Amino acid sequence: MALLKLNQITKTAPSSKGRRVILNNISLDIYSNKKLAVIGASGSGKTSLAKIIKGYISPTSGSVLFKDNKVASSSQLLTNTKIQLVFQDPDQSLTPQRIVSSSIVEFLCSYKGLSKTDALMKLSSLSKELRITPAQLNKYPHELSGGEKQRVALIRALLAEPEILVCDEILSALDQPLQEEVLNLLIKYQKKSAFALIFISHDLSLLTKFFDEAIIVDNAQIVARGSLSDLINSPTTDFMKKSSEALSWLL
Repeated sequence: MALLKLNQITKTAPSSKGRRVILNNISLDIYSNKKLAVIGASGSGKTSLAKIIKGYISPTSGSVLFKDNKVASSSQLLTNTKIQLVFQDPDQSLTPQRIVSSSIVEFLCSYKGLSKTDALMKLSSLSKELRITPAQLNKYPHELSGGEKQRVALIRALLAEPEILVCDEILSALDQPLQEEVLNLLIKYQKKSAFALIFISHDLSLLTKFFDEAIIVDNAQIVARGSLSDLINSPTTDFMKKSSEALSWLL
């Protein structure tokens, strides 16, 4: 059984020419213990797809099912801590008025039912693995660098023990060695906890090291899906053709 099913999802928005299509007839099944790369050019609809999954935006038409139950309102997904979304801009995942550690500990105590001591222990352990120091945890988000904030946002999402984790270009603020280190750790946690990982990126050189399955989003639609290696070898969009050509020079 799929954890989450998107059935013929279409999303439109007002524009100067009437209605603009943001997502067009998207159908996707998301399963436990599966990794899926979502690839596409900027503006193709990848982030909108992520926001539909988490409930930040509502579809104009189509249906969403979570564990075979129809989702009546996007707010059901938005408040479901079992679905976590980490944005490219980590400020969207953090509370600006709160010190990082107190914000995460309060979340763990309120939503996971942990004692403050247990919450602090979990936070400390995962922070070490993601190279976030106690001093950094005791800062406000605006006092951290972009890369530090991104790792803190990922820590918060992982500590929620999600069943579905959506990551939207989360490595863009990190240098190359740290990108691979963080993704290695993320994959380790995914295998250990068996959650569904939806990883949005345009970096084929990184994706090929960690992902086997992928979908290609172009012009608001899923235009291809299947083995990542096959999609690279037989590109169907201009973005994939250019990316595949660039990748061939690196291999």
